Amino acid sequence: MIKCLIWDLDETLWEGTLTESRDVTLRPGALEVLELLDERGVIQSIASRNDPGEAMSKLKELGVDHYFIYPQLGWGSKADSIRQIARELNIGMEAVAFIDDNPFELHEARTCLPDLNVYDAKEYRRLMEYPEFRAPRRTGEALRRRQLMLLRADREEAEKQFAGTREEFLRSCSMELTVRLACEEDLARVCELVERTNQWNNRVERVSEEVVRTYMESKMKRLYLAELQDRFGDHGIVSVAMLDLDEAWTDIRLFCISCRIEGRGIGTAFLGTVLDLVQQNHPGLQEARCGYKSERRNRPALILLNLLGFVRGERKGDHSIYRLPFPFPYKESDWIRVLRPVLPSDHRESGHCQVQQRVINLVSRILGEQEVGPETLLLGTRGVLDSITAVELIVKLEKEFHVVFDEDDLTLDILSTVDNVVRFIKSRIE
Repeated sequence: MIKCLIWDLDETLWEGTLTESRDVTLRPGALEVLELLDERGVIQSIASRNDPGEAMSKLKELGVDHYFIYPQLGWGSKADSIRQIARELNIGMEAVAFIDDNPFELHEARTCLPDLNVYDAKEYRRLMEYPEFRAPRRTGEALRRRQLMLLRADREEAEKQFAGTREEFLRSCSMELTVRLACEEDLARVCELVERTNQWNNRVERVSEEVVRTYMESKMKRLYLAELQDRFGDHGIVSVAMLDLDEAWTDIRLFCISCRIEGRGIGTAFLGTVLDLVQQNHPGLQEARCGYKSERRNRPALILLNLLGFVRGERKGDHSIYRLPFPFPYKESDWIRVLRPVLPSDHRESGHCQVQQRVINLVSRILGEQEVGPETLLLGTRGVLDSITAVELIVKLEKEFHVVFDEDDLTLDILSTVDNVVRFIKSRIE
């Protein structure tokens, strides 16, 4: 699967050579290729021998500059430019593609970067038909992947400008991680994350939609996920963990952490919270187990296991089993606020419970507090919301659940408690 396509400019993206004439134009159909790949969640960048100012000015004039992230423009080696882009995006070269019209540039890139996917410029209109550029499913994250990467770039730039320590910077990011059980509407994104993740994937394994669904439906399985928000924006679902339960142990079949959010402690916070929830809800468990397939590209997953206290038990070839005895003394980091389920989870959460947890999380975000439950009074003489924050909650509920509060719905009967709000939403979405 291609995660990033890197374009040459002269006689590839546009017709003509910019250093010879500024009257270059996009090649026929190039805009449609840019748009469709962007919709599929393929990040696009540039490696071109051109004056940076002149090239960016022309891209802006042509109305396509916003499609490209971390463009590398100058007179150095294109192989070096491609390496830099992959490094900035934190993805492996096997997930990167390069398109150019010059046989020498293609040969150099192929020779210096043997895992790189290389295409002749003549193929540009056919790229959309190739299976490696076709996403198995379209998700909200895919549609806004470019924007999500720009959020990442904003954070990196803010960190460079920050004068304090790294921990002080992380605290300033106001990170909020919601850890919960997955529900039906999460299925497409969960499958996409499993398919796309290599570095933070303990088995570098691809599982089918049918297998993922069993972890949502079986009484002896769990599918946890995490959603991240910070002061830079909403990053969506960034982590997934699939667990099998037994009488004495739990097995982490698979965990995946998006490479977009590396270096913030999100992996430790997510998996640590999941293990803490499991041991609380199943006090008879004696240990957690996690399989690991050793590959160079997924070493970050192994480091995460070590940070949490896992120790290797058995090893056979490139497969190992890591073990963590319970009770597990997990301590949350002080720069990530974790919102976790407040309901008992020793059974499968019903649709009502899923809606309830999402409403609780929205109220918690507005209040900046964590102590919110089903019976929390929202409006009234003892309510935690006033008219302004109540309207803010209604707007968030309408966006979150795709419902509409009419004038007749803005009553104390509906808005007085979390549970009343949940019942109203359930009545509108069922």
